[in-house]
Amino acid sequence: MKVLFTASASGGHIFPALSVARLLKKKFPQAQILFLTEKNKVSSQILNGCEFEVFFLEFKSKGAFSLQVSSSIIKLLLFSLRIINILMKFSPDYIVGFGGYVSVIPIILGRFLGIRTLIHEQNVLMGKANYLLGAFAERIAVSFKVTQERIRSSKITRKIIYTGLPLRESLKQNKREESSHFFNFNLLNKTILVLGGSSGSREINRAFIKSIASLSSIEKLQIIHISGFEDEGEVKLFYQNHPNLCAKVFPFLQDMSLAYSIADLCISRSGAATIYELSLFKIPAILIPYPYAKAHQFENARILGQMKAAIILREETINFSLEQNLRFLIYDKKILEELRNNFPTDLYFDGAKRLADIILKDNENT
Repeated sequence: MKVLFTASASGGHIFPALSVARLLKKKFPQAQILFLTEKNKVSSQILNGCEFEVFFLEFKSKGAFSLQVSSSIIKLLLFSLRIINILMKFSPDYIVGFGGYVSVIPIILGRFLGIRTLIHEQNVLMGKANYLLGAFAERIAVSFKVTQERIRSSKITRKIIYTGLPLRESLKQNKREESSHFFNFNLLNKTILVLGGSSGSREINRAFIKSIASLSSIEKLQIIHISGFEDEGEVKLFYQNHPNLCAKVFPFLQDMSLAYSIADLCISRSGAATIYELSLFKIPAILIPYPYAKAHQFENARILGQMKAAIILREETINFSLEQNLRFLIYDKKILEELRNNFPTDLYFDGAKRLADIILKDNENT
């Protein structure tokens, strides 16, 4: 069996795809697996040394209103031809799409070639690419039950299977002592984890360091700050200039279990993977949804916000509201425990197994 996995170059798409691929290979060692994704710092970091064959694609467009539209069209055609060439050479029996425009051509072409196809939607609301592919894919796996309620097309809803989100196989609850040793932290002090998604968030980075500068005297705080590659220098410089703050800065952290196992509070965007990971480790959070891309992250954040497991802030307010909420949560020791007890109980944390089993069963019935 040959399986092609396609995903955009973000951790939220690549990590779930990798989890399914690895479990599939474990269950069916004869499977041949090929990864198709875009090339950037995040995808290169995640897939560096990957046990599967990986094809990286590059496509940069200036936009529809650019003077270089004709150049962009030529690039798109060449990009499309390269995908078709890879697809024809590999000749997969199954194509699994995890979102992004890199999945579009393989899934559509797979439909017309009679290849089994499945797409996975990570977010509560389906993205543009997956919504388009809903008409072509044989099956649509979703991370959240409410996704089906938000789709009006019966042609799409009848294909939906609730599988949950495939989590990284490395995610496990470590002993707090182990994480404390890794970060060289004090076990007794409160730890704040700052995330901006796999690429980081400049807005969160800047709002947080502005807020924490005035909060550092409240009590002893420890900070794990995952800045993204672009802001690493700026964030590190801030902490160098504030030596009273105990902080560890990473542009990207592969083993997030170490951070999650010691975090008492998380400041983060609200990608689907983050919602699942926070729920798995039961970490109270201040969620700051990415306000663009049709505000998908607001719907994700509501999963925890409605359960009162997280506080949701709008990006345009964080320069003053983040400090207020941090101060409130740090002062009130009981509120964090209340938030920790409010996480949803209906999420499937075995999404990788569910998807691998679907692929194997479909292959048997082909």
